[in-house]
Amino acid sequence: MEDFKLAEVPTKMYGQFYMGDSYVLKYTYKDAQGKENYIIYFWQGNDSSQDEKGSSALLAKELDDQLGGAAVQVRVVQNKEPDHFLALFKGKFIIHKGGRASGFKNSTEKDSYDTDGTRLFHVRGTNQLNTRAVQVEEKAYMLNSNDCFVLETPKTTWVWYGKAANGDERAVAKSIAEVISPPHKVETTFEGKEPAAFWDALGGKTDYSSPPPDRVADFEPRLFQCSNASGRVRNAHDVLKTGRAGEGLR
Repeated sequence: MEDFKLAEVPTKMYGQFYMGDSYVLKYTYKDAQGKENYIIYFWQGNDSSQDEKGSSALLAKELDDQLGGAAVQVRVVQNKEPDHFLALFKGKFIIHKGGRASGFKNSTEKDSYDTDGTRLFHVRGTNQLNTRAVQVEEKAYMLNSNDCFVLETPKTTWVWYGKAANGDERAVAKSIAEVISPPHKVETTFEGKEPAAFWDALGGKTDYSSPPPDRVADFEPRLFQCSNASGRVRNAHDVLKTGRAGEGLR
């Protein structure tokens, strides 16, 4: 969205979004009979202005009207993207800080982009299709042992592997590093083996979120059945004793 109008995004930037902007995306696919079908997504960044968010919804409807009302419209909010939206970008969905200013002429907002040469991206997900990278403040306390991070500096880009990160997150983090800073040398570093330059770029080493080793739950595993018939939540053991397991949600 730029000045209440749609501005085409270059192909090389597909999958890269700015949290200060809103976007409209038309996805075309064919059904079993070969007929074209459409999904129109309108993605709204958390820092996008209200006029941009409103315009994205209106222009999504206009696009649907041009298609004869044949499309399915889907509103997508930042950090709550559905899997079918993320899957379009095949593990290369990136959200940057900043974006275009409000389209109102009397607005005091200005375009905002991070151009100081240092950026930190939080990479997390459960598989290669739903893993995403979101730019966060470049401070050590933003790290998390459960995930991966990409730290871009003027000279080097590091891919940081948290000790509890899964294999898909590691693979996606490496590919995302190559997308966001292609001229830079990409190096990988594991948690606990970071070079001094890594911490220097983050303003020094500090505490960050890290689950305790070999954490054990302080209660026995329990299974619950949720029913809309009685409005109660019952222990599965009691359900089995009464034989009324068929009362589940419908």
